[in-house]
Amino acid sequence: MTNPATIIARGVTRGLFGPVFQREVRSSGRRLSTYWIRGGYVLALACVSCLLYFGVTADSRFGTRGNAENLQQLQTFAPALGSVYAWFQFVVMCFIASTLTAPAICDERRKGSLSTLIATPMTPTQIVLGKLTGRLTQLVVLLLAGVPLLLAVRVFGGVSGWFVLSATVITLCTALLHAAISLAASARVRTPTMASGTGFVSGIAFCLVPMFIALFLSVTGFTIPGTLVLGVSPYVALGIETARSLGEPPAFALWSYAWLLACGYMLVLAALFIIIAIVRFRRLAATAGEASAAPEPRRRRVPKAVSASPTPGTIAPGAAASDEIVVRGNPVLWRELRQPVFLRRWHPWAVLVMIGAVLGMAYYQVGLREPVPMYGTQVVLAAVFLFQACIIGAGTIAGERESRSLETLLATPLTARAIIRAKWLGALRRMYPIPTLALTLLLVLGVLPGTFSPAVLLHYILIFAAPAAALVACGIWLSVVTRKTSVAATLNTLLAFMLWAGLPFVVMMITLIFTAGRGPDRDWEQLLAVPLIAHPAPMYITALGGGSDQSPGGRSYHTFLDFTPGVFLLACVASAVVYALIAAVFLRLAAGALAARTNRRL
Repeated sequence: MTNPATIIARGVTRGLFGPVFQREVRSSGRRLSTYWIRGGYVLALACVSCLLYFGVTADSRFGTRGNAENLQQLQTFAPALGSVYAWFQFVVMCFIASTLTAPAICDERRKGSLSTLIATPMTPTQIVLGKLTGRLTQLVVLLLAGVPLLLAVRVFGGVSGWFVLSATVITLCTALLHAAISLAASARVRTPTMASGTGFVSGIAFCLVPMFIALFLSVTGFTIPGTLVLGVSPYVALGIETARSLGEPPAFALWSYAWLLACGYMLVLAALFIIIAIVRFRRLAATAGEASAAPEPRRRRVPKAVSASPTPGTIAPGAAASDEIVVRGNPVLWRELRQPVFLRRWHPWAVLVMIGAVLGMAYYQVGLREPVPMYGTQVVLAAVFLFQACIIGAGTIAGERESRSLETLLATPLTARAIIRAKWLGALRRMYPIPTLALTLLLVLGVLPGTFSPAVLLHYILIFAAPAAALVACGIWLSVVTRKTSVAATLNTLLAFMLWAGLPFVVMMITLIFTAGRGPDRDWEQLLAVPLIAHPAPMYITALGGGSDQSPGGRSYHTFLDFTPGVFLLACVASAVVYALIAAVFLRLAAGALAARTNRRL
């Protein structure tokens, strides 16, 4: 008689490393994009390390310090690199994990190969686990690619093996949670873009849950339990480990083991979402089996649809002959403007209840005139809004191609420019809930009580509207030139990351290198302000700081940049104009690429 433990181990092994796992690993190894991602990730780490090294050691090479001071300064390089690398790896791995597992199930359904996969003798548990482990193999390869760099810089001193281990494990567990959520979403939604967005945003929300619980406990008087719960968040745990590597001891003794609690919290949530993915896939398999076993219904004779014409009108795609819908003008725009904004009707209400509860506790603790709760809420909403702009345009044309409806779209007599414009306007229309919520909160809880100036509302529109439009336009262009939605969304997000994180970091390091030993330089400081003006985050934080009634100097804009109110408004307008021109260029490129690939008029 076989031992039950042996049976369980054999089943887990077949699920984790079975045929589905082998298929995923082999198919990913044959893709050229896999090696581009690995090479680009290692190259990015090397560039960050070199810039940080030259920036930290600039004074020792160009200054007049002695050998002892130069050696002491060189010892700060390894802790600084370890901190930058840990957070860089954390953010990138969480995003890549959400992107890798998002197409796992919905792509099978859209390609029509789901029935073939279900027909195999494997169970839904083995299929889902094989999909997860097969795609996470690429993530582990990327994660391990940077570990030798951290171990190598230990020769400079200041980086312990404990920090390397804790930062790597925190990153791996958090990435596993993002991957599990995306996999569960992939069994429900139909597009990889929506699945990856759900996985990334929901993963961030679950990482913030311990912080909200800690806030609630501190408001109700349970300060010590709230402090302990705060360390369960992976963001706080990684921050504690980073501070320890820089020589700052934890504020509480139990925070020394906070990374273990955070990893346990992430693993429990990941296991829960893996179970949800298995249950959803089981239901999907049962639905597909019932659909294939059901007899084919009798086809009704449908009269031929009237051909599309700008003058008499166009019958909307999918409309029955008995209830014809005549669309005058652009039928693609008519269709895009009627796409649902939310997957479920209860989603916006759940978000409103959650935000209301958090803001209620925060304002109960600090008072309505305190701007700090509004700062945090606006920053989170702005980050989600920009991330949505990165991914929503990537599924416009590539999504039509993957769902095999591109031919129907191209059957309309519209020009390529009209199709691209309709897709762009439709994507912008589906993004309105987040900025509407942000402006409403800012008006009701910020402007009306007198905490912020009414000019902040105008600044919000100028700072975020044009960059979001440019990101959507860039995503549409990438959606035309690439074949997959996930590739277009990943490239668009990486371009935004390079523009808003990589460029300021490079300019800052170059400024440190060329001003070493000479003190502050006005010209180089102005050069550093250029990428910050084009960055929505520091501009909006500066707008909130200048618009607050608690800003020093009477509503002065000096948080990140040194501006008067008039100059700051001109900077916002100039940045919006530049982003609007960029959006127009990308829309032109997308229309040209679509016209060239489909042999239609521009």
